[in-house]
Order: sequence, then structure tokens, then C-alpha cells
Amino acid sequence: MVFWIWIACALVFAALEVFTPGFIMCAFSAGCITAAVGAAFSLQFIWQLVFFAAGLVAGFFVIRPLLQRRKAGTPSNTDRLIGMKAFVEEDIPAGGKGYVRIDGVKWLASSQSPVASGKTIIVKGIDGTTLIVEEE
Repeated sequence: MVFWIWIACALVFAALEVFTPGFIMCAFSAGCITAAVGAAFSLQFIWQLVFFAAGLVAGFFVIRPLLQRRKAGTPSNTDRLIGMKAFVEEDIPAGGKGYVRIDGVKWLASSQSPVASGKTIIVKGIDGTTLIVEEE
């Protein structure tokens, strides 16, 4: 019976991971799974807690860093815009902001040099929701 309680807790923590950043709940889920292993071998509850603690520590120091490293290498949707060409819809003054259009979507853009509307630019970077551009 205790085995299924640990499994249920592991599933709850795994589901809560969807709502929390940083893969913290995955560590708790790993602790519950290791405690369930202890329960499956009919170990006393104190040993199940020791297994839980060991799984939790392993989750924080092994599993969590691996998942974060994997996530850090995943580009966001906006990262694909870097290197793309865009059409300037509204003049961009030197050091100021204007609007460009890429794939039918209007973006706020900034440039170190002035760019007139109608010109083609290349996206060099992204700062928040503002594209950093240079004239082609």
C-alpha cells in the first residue's frame, strides 16, 4: 500500500513540475520514486525516508543540472530570427527604434545607424522584444 502512495506522490510532483520553473519538482519526484523502491522491498518507513532523501539529493545535484543544461541549449522561437532579412516599415533613427516586418509579423527594432523605411535590414541580435538590426 505504501508503495502506491509513494508512486502517487511522484506523479503529483511530476505534474506540478509543469507549473514551476527550474526542475525543482523533478527532484522531489525522484525522491518519491526511490522511496517507492524501498517500499517495494518492504523496508521500514524510516528507511523509505532515507531513500527519499537520497533520491531528493540525487535529483537536485544530478538530474536537475542535466535537465537545465539540456534546456539551456534549446533555442527559443525568436532566436531563429537572428540572421534573417527584414523590411523596414518605419524609419529607425540612430540609437532609436522603429518597426520592421519579418514573415508578415511586425517587430520593434533598434539600430546604431539610421535606417530609412523601405530598406532591407539583417537581424543581428535580440534584446527582450526588440530586434537589433543593421542595414544590409
